[in-house]
Amino acid sequence: MDEVRCYVTVVMQEGAIEGIFKDPDTYTLHIQTQLSPRLRVADRHRLSPLAAWDQFVGFQLDGELEAPNWTAWANDGVRRELHLCRNEAVYFFNMLAFNRLNIECNLTAPIINWVKAAAVGTEAEKRLRSEAQRLGF
Repeated sequence: MDEVRCYVTVVMQEGAIEGIFKDPDTYTLHIQTQLSPRLRVADRHRLSPLAAWDQFVGFQLDGELEAPNWTAWANDGVRRELHLCRNEAVYFFNMLAFNRLNIECNLTAPIINWVKAAAVGTEAEKRLRSEAQRLGF
């Protein structure tokens, strides 16, 4: 089976405090995927780069309607796990490569390189390789 494990974590960076004023906190939702050793993928590509999935800047207070539910996971030390088929994972990471947060951290190329390696032997391989080539990766 081509199922892969995805690990999701949230990191919260506290906003600066100046006197009685506090800047909003920054919550970043991260995801990393681990491919099974049974898949024919080079060892160096078994673990994807740690990619940013989403970010929220604000205050996570009881009753705060703007804060996504996942902000409650911030810094709790728990790594959530979800399972995807490999095709879904490579398409998802291909999308994440062009997420503003990953572009700003210069993660686009490492994520695309992982996507190309992880897609080998899948239905997604040909389409993702031609797309990466078109974009210069």
